[in-house]
Amino acid sequence: MNISRISNRLYGFYSLLLIALFFYLNLNNLLNFQNFNLIVGLVLLFSLVLISYFTMGVDLITYVIFCIELLVVPISIQFYSGRSYGLLGQNILELHYPQFIEYTFIYCYLFLLICILFDYKSCEDKVKKVEFRKYSNLNIIFNNTIAFSFAIVAFPRLSLTVSATQRFSMLLPGHAWNQLAIVALLFNLPYLNKKISVKVTYLFVILWFLLNGERADITGLVLGIALYSLWKYKTVIQKQSKSKKILLIPMVILFIFILNYIASIRNQDHITFAQSIANILVTPTTSDVSYIFNTVIDYFQKYSILNGTIFKTTLFSIIPFYDNNSFANLLSAIYPYPGGEPWLAQPLLDWGMVGLFISPFIDYLFFRFWILKDNSFFKIEYIALLCLIPRAVWYGRSYTFTTLIFFVPLMYLMNLLILKLIRK
Repeated sequence: MNISRISNRLYGFYSLLLIALFFYLNLNNLLNFQNFNLIVGLVLLFSLVLISYFTMGVDLITYVIFCIELLVVPISIQFYSGRSYGLLGQNILELHYPQFIEYTFIYCYLFLLICILFDYKSCEDKVKKVEFRKYSNLNIIFNNTIAFSFAIVAFPRLSLTVSATQRFSMLLPGHAWNQLAIVALLFNLPYLNKKISVKVTYLFVILWFLLNGERADITGLVLGIALYSLWKYKTVIQKQSKSKKILLIPMVILFIFILNYIASIRNQDHITFAQSIANILVTPTTSDVSYIFNTVIDYFQKYSILNGTIFKTTLFSIIPFYDNNSFANLLSAIYPYPGGEPWLAQPLLDWGMVGLFISPFIDYLFFRFWILKDNSFFKIEYIALLCLIPRAVWYGRSYTFTTLIFFVPLMYLMNLLILKLIRK
């Protein structure tokens, strides 16, 4: 282990101890809705992203914590300005803003602390250095065919205005065939800049998903590949001119604008261009999921915990043909429900506050498993996990189980079989 890695971990560890002390001293006043203490709590919460960045870099753990904490932005804007998007902006429920900050801080703090103590980054770096397995033209054709086919299986119509129920009415029973299309794309990732057929397949799947109103998968795919490329081509990127680097900013803003515009059409909202620009800060997705976590806190304060019910059904969702609707059915029976399942909802509803302290350890083991060995299989598992983060953090853990435990191994075995047949 090099000296810089040790110093970074020590920096992260001592910074977290200091932040924990400040947060604990501030907690009572924060829970009493004192504005100054709410702002202090918010600053301490987002400082965890900075500590993760300086300790872990722009890697998976920082990405996970960022996506979790991003949900605090819409409820903060709603709390201080009274304006946001969708159900969150309609003041249907009391805003449990202090608890929102507290619960998010507890989970993210413990999760980051565990990752630093057990040096997740060194294991992650080993997997990232592994080269992709080299495939034949037949493998590439097979992966393209799977991506094309299951994009249509997942969305067998072309419409932005269908209801949520119709939108996820797939040609096959189950809930995650859209992810199989994404996984097939990832197996051809090394050939994205080399094969025109791969480029066409990527373009088709991305457009087909977006034109059917599915943004989470494409957001995950684009950001996951971007983060991986940022690391892989770090030296090349550093040599680029400042003008090319600055050009990335409007490209990111345009990407977010397109996603928000699709959401407005899908939800049949009539928003102005100015409102569309404002929604770059408060996106429809993060606003809806922020609203859902607020309802989860409300449910937790009014009803009994579920003693692992959601966790059990999530495990069953490993099977692609199994429809896991337990969380949606639970909340929609009591509250208006726009769809989604924030990452912290399951541990809080299943086990209460204890869940927020236990879940970071379980999740660390989960993330650690997918970088268990530095070989080509775990390399593709890692890339798939990277592309799953937005969907998993905002729409539930069940998507990660199905993809990583079923789809990736299946596609890996099929590609190995094709290689074996060719060699014979």
